Amino acid sequence: MKQLWEQGLGEKGEFAACHPLVNALFFFAAAGITMFSMSPAFLALSRAAALGYQLVLGGRRALAGYGWSSAVIVAVMCLVNGFFSHDGQTVLFYINSNRITVEGFLYGAWSGVMLAAVVAWFGCFGRVMTGNRIIYLFGRLAPVCGLVVSMIFRYIPLLRRRFEVIHAGQRCMGKTATGPVGKARQRVKEGSILVAWSLESSIESSDSMAARGYGLKGRTSFHLFRLSRRDVTLLAVMGALCLAMGVGIGLGCTDMYYYPVPVWPDWGRQAPWLICFGVFLALPFGIDLQGELKWKRYELNS
Repeated sequence: MKQLWEQGLGEKGEFAACHPLVNALFFFAAAGITMFSMSPAFLALSRAAALGYQLVLGGRRALAGYGWSSAVIVAVMCLVNGFFSHDGQTVLFYINSNRITVEGFLYGAWSGVMLAAVVAWFGCFGRVMTGNRIIYLFGRLAPVCGLVVSMIFRYIPLLRRRFEVIHAGQRCMGKTATGPVGKARQRVKEGSILVAWSLESSIESSDSMAARGYGLKGRTSFHLFRLSRRDVTLLAVMGALCLAMGVGIGLGCTDMYYYPVPVWPDWGRQAPWLICFGVFLALPFGIDLQGELKWKRYELNS
């Protein structure tokens, strides 16, 4: 538990070891259902599950990072919508004859929760769906798109690591600066080194890909991904739950009206779809827990 709290499972989790189609379907469905929901119960459940899975994958640092970013997103959306949307009946005060209403802040806050949950789910997607998984899924249908997406998810953490290496190297060489101006110049210099390093690396990557025949007709790719019985079962379960959630979205069971006054949903009517959504979001937690228990039993037996 201490290792999970500090580092997380990352790519070593049991759910991350499933077929890429299972992982992609889960994350796309979780983010998609969240985007089509405005009920506070669904949004709160999605955000809590996303932050919980960030903890499972990346440990407490990932949870803290996405927790703060989620709070900033919610605060910004709440303030922007509250001061620029003048609908609603519960008036708080006036600014130049413009009404500032409770409903505006309420709608902005829950819109921020929705956006924060979607961002957190795609953060989990980036941790689980590595470059080879993305190329496996999209390499044949859209090779250029699959390559671009995989490179984007790869280069964001890669640039961060390279910048840390450059910064550490500059400090070891004694090139430190004091004062705001000196620190700004040093950061600009380190950024210039990072850009030059990245451009040189991209040229080497393009030459290597051209030498390996990427994009040529009839080119094949090697992968070790195979659909197992567990993957087929998970696809069937997730498909059934997604179909049920689609019916709930079509019936309006995930909606809520905020204007002109908040119309709180019938919780009894939403309960079945909320349970379906909760079961769906709990799948990766259950799979990773099962994997951890399996490894614990293996360590005890050995």
